Parts: sequence; structure tokens; C-alpha cells
Amino acid sequence: MSKVEVPSKIGLDSDPVERWALFFTSAVEQERKKVLDSLIAVDEGIRMANDVLCEVTQDDYERAAIFEREKILRDYYAGLANATNKGKREGFDAGLAQGRNEGLEQGLEQGKKLLQEEKMNT
Repeated sequence: MSKVEVPSKIGLDSDPVERWALFFTSAVEQERKKVLDSLIAVDEGIRMANDVLCEVTQDDYERAAIFEREKILRDYYAGLANATNKGKREGFDAGLAQGRNEGLEQGLEQGKKLLQEEKMNT
């Protein structure tokens, strides 16, 4: 994209093309706000363009804010899902360990009973 040099002598009484050039260079520089305000007061087309520029910029800010809120919610729900899955895994592992221990205890008891029965039968 090529840059256009705007002469510093352009003023409010310049022709419309020069005022538009001044508008575009002033619109991106905050320190030239007074120049922009003066142009808006003099030229209806520039005022309308500035209104559209402000609206588009505001839409960008709103879109960014909405995106950020959605990201926060996605992160929150992803964290909940992760915690739920982790809890299920831990519960499953604990249940499996408890089941093994109970099965082992039952097996030992049955083995002891069988040994006692064999001793009684012999």
C-alpha cells in the first residue's frame, strides 16, 4: 500500500479532496483530534464518514469483548469437563482397587474354609 504525503498547509478552506486526505491522516492519529473535529464541523461527508468509522470501531471492540467472554466460558466449561472426567477416573480406580481387595479377602476366607473342611474330613 502506498503512502500519501499530506502537506501541512492543508486547512479547512482547502478543496474537498485535500480535506478528505487530511481526514484520513487525522483519523489514525489521536494527537490530531482537534483537526479532525474541525473537519467534521465543516464537511458533512467527513462527519458521516467519521460516524461510520466510529461505529465500525465500536463493533470491533464489541466483537472482541464478546469473543473474550465466549473464550472465558469455553475455558470454564472445559475445566469442569476435565475435572468431571478426572473425578470419574479416580472413582473408577478407587472402586476397582476396593473390589480387588474385597475379592482377595473373600478368596482368602473361602480358601481357609476349604482347608478347615479338608482337615475335618481327613
